[in-house]
Amino acid sequence: MSVERETMSAHSTGGATWSTKLKRIGELAAQKDLVFNNLGHIICVDWLRVLYRQLDGSKAIGIDGITKDKYGANLYENLKDLMVRIRKGQYTPKPARITEIA
Repeated sequence: MSVERETMSAHSTGGATWSTKLKRIGELAAQKDLVFNNLGHIICVDWLRVLYRQLDGSKAIGIDGITKDKYGANLYENLKDLMVRIRKGQYTPKPARITEIA
């Protein structure tokens, strides 16, 4: 038995804030028969900058060894590069680092 899934992107309405967009994505993601094909068109550098500022800089560094401060030293260029990779479908997030505590 095959399951047909509707494929769509999460279009935003004009002037929607990033939190409104994020809420809409969450609502759409709750639909089990829906698969997103691309969210890059609703993400922008300004949104990523807001999210970057909300990160807790005291947490452990990522698996790539880059700290929040180091990434932020060239924030605008790093975010522009990230946006290009997201929109071209070339961005692949690095796996999370898991450390077992014995």
